[in-house]
Amino acid sequence: MGNDKGLLLAQAQLNLTVGDINGNADKIIAAAKLSHEKLVADILAVPEQAILGYPAEDLILRTEVISLCQQALQRITRDIPKELCLIVGYPRQHDKGNSGTSVTNHLEVLLGGKSIASYAKQLLPTYQVFDEHRLFAAGTESCCFTLPNSSIKFGLVICEDLWLDDPVAKCHAAGAQHIISINASPYSMLQPQKRLEVVARRAREHSIPISYVNCCGGQDELVFDGYSFVCDAQGDIIQLASPLTEELSLTEITTNENGKVAVASRGSWKSSWKLDDASQTKRVSTKPLDKISEVYEVLKHGLRDYALKNGISQCVIGLSGGIDSAVAVCLASDALGPDKVTAVAMPSKYTAAMSNDDAAELSKNLGINYKKLALEELINSVHKSLDPLVDMSEPTSIVSQNIQPRLRAIILMALANQNNALLIATSNKSESSVGYSTLYGDMAGGFAPLKDVFKNTVYQLAEYRNSIQEVIPQRIIQRPPSAELYEGQEDADNLPAYDVLDVILKSYIEEGLEHDAIIAQNTSLTSSLVNKVINLVDAAEYKRRQMAPGTRISEHGFGKDRRYPITNRFNKMRGDRMQADKTQT
Repeated sequence: MGNDKGLLLAQAQLNLTVGDINGNADKIIAAAKLSHEKLVADILAVPEQAILGYPAEDLILRTEVISLCQQALQRITRDIPKELCLIVGYPRQHDKGNSGTSVTNHLEVLLGGKSIASYAKQLLPTYQVFDEHRLFAAGTESCCFTLPNSSIKFGLVICEDLWLDDPVAKCHAAGAQHIISINASPYSMLQPQKRLEVVARRAREHSIPISYVNCCGGQDELVFDGYSFVCDAQGDIIQLASPLTEELSLTEITTNENGKVAVASRGSWKSSWKLDDASQTKRVSTKPLDKISEVYEVLKHGLRDYALKNGISQCVIGLSGGIDSAVAVCLASDALGPDKVTAVAMPSKYTAAMSNDDAAELSKNLGINYKKLALEELINSVHKSLDPLVDMSEPTSIVSQNIQPRLRAIILMALANQNNALLIATSNKSESSVGYSTLYGDMAGGFAPLKDVFKNTVYQLAEYRNSIQEVIPQRIIQRPPSAELYEGQEDADNLPAYDVLDVILKSYIEEGLEHDAIIAQNTSLTSSLVNKVINLVDAAEYKRRQMAPGTRISEHGFGKDRRYPITNRFNKMRGDRMQADKTQT
């Protein structure tokens, strides 16, 4: 055990799986043994709710789950090195007598085969994708601890506790000299920088170093980006772990003659958490990724972990020769490996020859499996069968157009079923925002990697992927986008240019602005266009509710972030008010 000449704090950035209680416990124990035996750490911190995984949602409400987590905690307490102090998160049940029980978002400080301190999270986030007030009871007490043979006092917080000052202030008032925060903070494009700024501000406010350990990897629509870090008492970041990968980082904590605590990085190591692989662990130095490469990596890891954690290793995707399916198939190939991806081109008589050529070239460049099945015979057969019931004479009608993507979905689903593969849906956020997609057609799938990606960002992702290796034919990037459902169709026939559309969508969906504020912020936009887009967004709520899950990269995704009613007359009232305003001016 260390002394005041220096303690070594390890932080294990882990990719955990919700509900895999034994598997998560095994990983925690392995990280503890590696930290102690190879890095000679005194303390190891692992992420929030590491035993159960986060977010466990209504699993928290099942008593069997809580009981198994308690058993796993006992096994961890028994099996980790007795000289190592482990800080580990889990759901803890409390007996409230006649009032029943409650569960807290808890951490335990383990040393020498027993718990020496415990803490319940005080601030429970209930916004965006979080609903902790529904699942947990809030803690009320701060928690500090010291190790034998050391006078350094550590204060403990859990994730959201850092975002308001009170929990940190209470630790500091209790004499804490260093704050350790365990976290499960999911990615959005603004979040990595926001985290650093908030924690640095807390450190400066109290002149106290803060260590922040996060998890990594995908969990349904969330991706945890890692980026665990340590900042000193001045708020300077002295250590930053890699994004999106399991890693072990080490910090030396010392005190000077005035009792002030100083922190110094002792490096980070990528690791498989196996002792016999320790000689292969590598010391790394990390810089944050630029934004578009970060988004690409987040989307790739989200798709990979969604598939693999659900026992699926292969995927199927419809390849149209357009930009969305091109970027989606690149993500799939990079996530699962080209040999695990089957792309299918299904041209109709409206499909341009260049679309077929570009789809084939892209598949060849990636080295994925490529199949082609002409759709025309199937379309004619369906038209003939429907003719007594439905007017199929107008090729530009919605009825006629939607037959094609729905037939494609049948083919792709059959192939996915046959191969136990994941069908990738390719709709982007711009299209799904305004309902420019077909239910049970191009929306069909088990996962939609571009669900939270606006169209202009899709183009940026294509350029980024080509900067690594030019696999997407330039013609796919440069061509006007089209669904090719009737002769000469382009997206611009029904929608404003995506440069314009995305501005309106971001203002309305992500910034929460209404019509007048959008116009005031973007004076080149017309009132009628903004009204049209708003009405399209509102009318498509029922479609979005039926979308496949997909990786969230914004703070306003179309999953738990957005909880609007489908049956909703406010939209009509708003339209009536707008019409009344027009008649009065």
